[in-house]
Amino acid sequence: MSGIRLFTIFIFGMLFLAPLNAAEVRSTAYDDINKILYLIQNKVRSPLVYHHSFLKLINQKLAINDVKIWVNDAKGTEYPVTIDSEQQDDGYALKLPVFPLETDDLMININQAKGDASFSLSFGINPPSNLQMNYYDLFVVLDDMNELTDEMAGAMSWFVSDRDRLIFSFETKAQVTILHQNGETIFQTDEDNRIELEREEDWFNRQTQVIFSTLPKTIEPED
Repeated sequence: MSGIRLFTIFIFGMLFLAPLNAAEVRSTAYDDINKILYLIQNKVRSPLVYHHSFLKLINQKLAINDVKIWVNDAKGTEYPVTIDSEQQDDGYALKLPVFPLETDDLMININQAKGDASFSLSFGINPPSNLQMNYYDLFVVLDDMNELTDEMAGAMSWFVSDRDRLIFSFETKAQVTILHQNGETIFQTDEDNRIELEREEDWFNRQTQVIFSTLPKTIEPED
């Protein structure tokens, strides 16, 4: 089962290219990226939220050992970005440094020419790995996704509607049972093997339990 990827930022790609300087280094601001990473690391409450960062080599003549990525602060202190040497479908995994939110004037740098390599940051939602979990841990993902999406949309965030429901997609017919203080409520899949649930504030606690008859393959937030 794979997670739903909700947002991706491409750095050093077509939309974020910065001019080369004499040392063949490209740089772009890291402050907004750092804020997103800080929120994911310190503020996200749902255990289902994930984030990935990848480096993709566009120039096939490049070897991964040729690439260096680092972040520097206003004082010029450099913080290396760790690049995994094993290639995955999306490229080479990166371990990005995270700084306190009050840290300003951060820059991320790469030692490759325009069009030779790109770096992406994405986040999304993994489906549950257990047949039972509490209602709060499941539905708090809506708050997390709304906050992260607002940060990534920036000044355009007022065009983005908040999500208030989850759509569960299954491989086969399934049901979701909610065990709450007044008993239980059962939801069945539709003809597309999907169940759409709006968050109920009366159930939004860790005592209310959600039981899946079979694990969903994806979970997607909707407004």
